[in-house]
Amino acid sequence: MKNSIDISSLNVKLGGTPVLQNLSLQIPEGQWCSIVGPSGCGKSTLLRAVANLVPRESEKFETNFETPAFVFQDPTLMPWRTVWDNVRLPMELQASRLEVDSKSILSAISMVGLAKADLEKYPRELSGGMRMRVSMARALVTRPDILFMDEPFAALDELLRQQLNQLSHEICRDQQLTTLFVTHNVSEAVYLSERILVMNDSGVIIEDLQIALPKERSPELRTTPDYLQSVQLVTRHLQEAMA
Repeated sequence: MKNSIDISSLNVKLGGTPVLQNLSLQIPEGQWCSIVGPSGCGKSTLLRAVANLVPRESEKFETNFETPAFVFQDPTLMPWRTVWDNVRLPMELQASRLEVDSKSILSAISMVGLAKADLEKYPRELSGGMRMRVSMARALVTRPDILFMDEPFAALDELLRQQLNQLSHEICRDQQLTTLFVTHNVSEAVYLSERILVMNDSGVIIEDLQIALPKERSPELRTTPDYLQSVQLVTRHLQEAMA
């Protein structure tokens, strides 16, 4: 299997302060890899560095993706644009490469569970969960081959969070998307991931854990001994990272 990401000796400074030092990362195509760690340890910076959103230095920086997409913690919707116009925005910004395609917009909106009745609504008319669905649709409309997700469900209540976990899992599985996902929620990370990286407060990856759960995830999985043991394992390593 080819790597979607192959990076060695990655270094990132923000405002002159080192955030990531000598970090290496290899992510195979199609893998869901989550990153957990203490607040401020550099998880989000790592996503932005891999996505070429912040300056960085490295000995090796090879990526095999052509169309990245990013979902942030804040949906960052434009309040003066409708759902339809928010979702079509990436096509407008990449007009030289992407044709504004109504079928693609409708497909992305349908994929995240929004209805046609929602198309002409403005962000102020939507719940928090619906705004996040619009943000996901906006990311998916470009038909990406890698998805960067930076704590997208952190502000949602637990039930809605689990619903969007399931939706995200099914979309990324069906689209065979490589996914790099940041979260503080260990249960969420275990449920979604094939692999979890644990960072300490120095920005060092101290554990690289394979999650040996069925590839197909369903809500019933959360009650199984294997799932609960995986949550305990990741929690223990995270506690060690924060010690």
